Amino acid sequence: MNTLLQMCYLPYRAMRRIATANICHFLAVELDKLEVTPLSEGLTFEEVTPSRLPSIIQENPELLDDNLIDLIQKSIAHCYVVLENKQVVAFSWLATGNVPAEFNHDENPNTQLPFKLPSHTAYIFNAYVSPPYRGKRLYGAMMSGISSRMSGSRILRLVMTTEASNHRALRSVRRMGFRTIGRSMLFGVGKFCVAYYPRHLSAWGIYLGRYEGDRPKLIAA
Repeated sequence: MNTLLQMCYLPYRAMRRIATANICHFLAVELDKLEVTPLSEGLTFEEVTPSRLPSIIQENPELLDDNLIDLIQKSIAHCYVVLENKQVVAFSWLATGNVPAEFNHDENPNTQLPFKLPSHTAYIFNAYVSPPYRGKRLYGAMMSGISSRMSGSRILRLVMTTEASNHRALRSVRRMGFRTIGRSMLFGVGKFCVAYYPRHLSAWGIYLGRYEGDRPKLIAA
């Protein structure tokens, strides 16, 4: 990213420290356009299915809390991991249909934003790569693994969201083939807030709800 563009983000980053500020990129890629990235030797990719949960948790007890385990057991979302010697070194989650607000935020509760996807689209969220494995294109290898698992299913497209000042993540996913198809925005201080929703996403079959911070607040009598 050039210096001028970085400077443009300075006020935005400063506001994020003292108030609510969120610019959220919606990115998409067709599965047949996703860059294929192979796994490094010694690593394996798999889905954490209900039957695999006990062994994965035994080797990685801090990976999943009760809420995440419940998502897997009830098939609300799917978890994919990269393993080295049975240890999880990277993971990513996938959801379809109605995406709950808690699956899409930047760690500020006000930025939680739900949305609905068409049947041929899946949402990637909560992706993580362990620090020693960063810079090795493991994120791309996970996306390739997920794409191969989707082969033959109704899923033809992947979407994800990324906060606008996370330039490293944006560069990474764009290298895989993801492109920005819209941006939502929320800015708020105290009880005042202003939000923008890219309604043109409906052309992609994506229908947005409202930011948690943009919902009417009930006032007690």
